[in-house]
Amino acid sequence: MQPYVEGRNVRASFLAVEPLAGMDRLGVSFVDSGADFQTMADSMALYGDTGTKAREEGGYFEPLLEPVGEAQPGADRAIRDVAGRLVRGLGLADVFSLDFRVEADDTVHLIEFEVCPGLPCFDFRAYCRQGWGMELAEAMAATAANRLVRGSSVGAGEADRSLS
Repeated sequence: MQPYVEGRNVRASFLAVEPLAGMDRLGVSFVDSGADFQTMADSMALYGDTGTKAREEGGYFEPLLEPVGEAQPGADRAIRDVAGRLVRGLGLADVFSLDFRVEADDTVHLIEFEVCPGLPCFDFRAYCRQGWGMELAEAMAATAANRLVRGSSVGAGEADRSLS
C-alpha cells in the first residue's frame, strides 16, 4: 500500500542496446489509461493469458503513450536526473524501468523501479520502436550481440558517471 499521489502516470524505460547508452536514451512517457490510475483489472487485461482472453473478447486496450518532454520538459529533465542518480547509486545498467507520478508543476514522485521490467509489455515495445527504431526482438538481439561481440558489460552505469 502506498498513499495516493496527485498527477499523471509516467513510465521511464531503458534498454542499453549500445553498451555506452546514457540517459539520453531513456524513454519517458505519460501512460494514459483513460482513468486516474491503472487498476489491477486494467493490468490483467494487458498481460499473459488474461491479455489473450481480453483480445479474444474485444476488451484489450493499450494505454496511450505521450512523451513527457513535449508537455512538461522540466519533469522530463527531473526524471532523467533521478534515473541517472539511480544508475550511479544503485548500479542499474542495461535494462530497467521506473514508474513516476508527475504533478502539473513538474514535481516528480518515484513510485517504483524494476531491474527486470516486463519487456514484452506494450510500453517497452513502444520504447524500442521510438527510442531505438527497432521491434522488441530486434532490440534484444542487438543488445545481446553488442555485449557478445565487444565482450562488454558496460551499460548505463559507466556511461552516466559524468552526469553527477
